[in-house]
Amino acid sequence: MRFHLHTPREDIILPWDSAPLPRSLTTRNAALPHGFEPGVKPLRRCGSSDWDALRRTALTWFQVSAKISRPCCAALIEELGSPLFSPVLVFDNALRERWTLKILLTIFCLTLLVEPALLGQTPQGDGVARLLEELSNAPGPSGFEGPVRDIMVRALHGLGIETSTDGLGSVIGVLAGSSERPRIMLAAHMDEVGAIVRYVMPEGMVKFQLLGGWLDQALADQRWIIMTNRGPVPALSGLRSVHVTPSEERGRVTPRDEVFLDVGARTKEEAEAMGIRPGDAIVASSTFTEFAHGRYVGKALDDRVGCVMLLETLRRLKAQGAKTPNTIYFVGTVQEEVGLRGAHTAVEVVKPDLGISLEAGIAADHPGGRPDLAQERLGAGPVLYLADAAMLVNLKLRDFLERVAAQNSIAVQTEVTTGGAEDSAALQQFGAGRPAINFAVATRYLHAHNSEIDRGDLDRAVDLLVKALNLLDAQAVANISRF
Repeated sequence: MRFHLHTPREDIILPWDSAPLPRSLTTRNAALPHGFEPGVKPLRRCGSSDWDALRRTALTWFQVSAKISRPCCAALIEELGSPLFSPVLVFDNALRERWTLKILLTIFCLTLLVEPALLGQTPQGDGVARLLEELSNAPGPSGFEGPVRDIMVRALHGLGIETSTDGLGSVIGVLAGSSERPRIMLAAHMDEVGAIVRYVMPEGMVKFQLLGGWLDQALADQRWIIMTNRGPVPALSGLRSVHVTPSEERGRVTPRDEVFLDVGARTKEEAEAMGIRPGDAIVASSTFTEFAHGRYVGKALDDRVGCVMLLETLRRLKAQGAKTPNTIYFVGTVQEEVGLRGAHTAVEVVKPDLGISLEAGIAADHPGGRPDLAQERLGAGPVLYLADAAMLVNLKLRDFLERVAAQNSIAVQTEVTTGGAEDSAALQQFGAGRPAINFAVATRYLHAHNSEIDRGDLDRAVDLLVKALNLLDAQAVANISRF
């Protein structure tokens, strides 16, 4: 069988051989990938992992100049959805000459390798978005931060920074400046809210204990992943059907102690055979997505957005060439969501003179949000926390950051709230006390399967950090610390 690819530029005839497709491109019929029918455009796009597989296939074809493989055909078919081709798929029995086909496919494969933005992915040149996507998708509830730590260590090493860990697993990297003092500690926590397995019920359902602060209404009828020593196990938090729920209970929020996880097992023994055991980590199952107007949605943006702030600030400082007038410690902390535990231990290693925690702030710019509880808005710039449940800001540090922001025309917002506690509280309480502040990117829908940020806020936050860190010399920190 052969098929005919009609583009605005020319027609291409491709053979269809028996090479295997990536799993997500398997077909309902043997001829076309899922989502395609003769004469119509595709109904969906592949995910990033699928495109990685297709790009590897394209690279192999380009290197060996062999006959056209089925995955390469699939890559071309999927490209139907991009604005580059906008073609229609029809079957044809005719063949183009082989040299024409090879030239066209060579050009296409080069494009596939260097410009995945044409394929609906995050552009390869946008390292910030790709890093945030990778960190957001990685599982890392409190106490189980390993996958996130691996990404952080890889990124730090890639920027030429050696790393160490403290006794709880927080990652510490050091950027030496022109002076060993003052020591500035930037802290972003790697953990996310999640849960752990408590026990398995006789009927194979899983009961759990929460890690971090969750609303009960965010728990039921959601997809989860249980991280077992045999690999991830998908799970669903069951919800009683409306058909058998008494009318007086239909508006009731299901309490957390009534929520259970269904993993498809019929008995406790079947669940245990899947590798599920008490103490296994449970993480929300949600995939990073880019919304319109530069908005990003994903799980664990609290505090993977802070991790990106930390790494992108380091990258920008390295790129500037000149050394900062201080030594900066870049710290990915653990177990923030269960009591700032990683910050308490990491600060003992760093012994900072000044601390800044990089966080996801509490945006209330949505229906039901109240400015008397939270004042942040998406798109209004980075946030300086003046008060939360665990600390009051050092006012001179606040004034310093507001002054640097004004000098560089960077809009900032402030937050005064009675809710939440961040690593800045542990930084502030180190030794005899240190100036510290919580510096955030406004975030909607925290501690749930999906949160939302504005990319512009993230960029401006990094801009302000880079400017400020270049000015925090010994005299500036001494002035901020003096009462």
